[in-house]
Amino acid sequence: MSRLQKARSEKKYSRRKRIFAVVIIVLAVLSAMGFYFFQGRTLEIIAGEEIDLIDLNRTEAFIDLFALTYVRVYMQEGVKASDVTVNGEEMRYSAEHERWELVISGHEEGDILKIVVRSDDVRTRTQEVNVTVKEM
Repeated sequence: MSRLQKARSEKKYSRRKRIFAVVIIVLAVLSAMGFYFFQGRTLEIIAGEEIDLIDLNRTEAFIDLFALTYVRVYMQEGVKASDVTVNGEEMRYSAEHERWELVISGHEEGDILKIVVRSDDVRTRTQEVNVTVKEM
């Protein structure tokens, strides 16, 4: 092998090393960015997790024969609410029935009531739901 061929061979080898190094650096940067994005996304999901304070299957709002609207809000098992309101009015807790209750008037079937629950268990959490008033 002549000196010229040897020089060309070393140049090609050196060029491949540089390309390989650049590819490795680009992959490392992309991996770091991906890790940062997904780690941040995971923290974001945990911080903004879906809140299930209210048991929506049992929570109800209905009108009786005297045009009074009964609102009953049940919490998920193990959840202790510190404050529950319906359209801004505070509800009271019934320990006997293990639910939050309020009797109001002036609503008709199909009206939507905004229920806001605040829980201060481990950290402060808030959930807002809309409940439709039904005829009894």
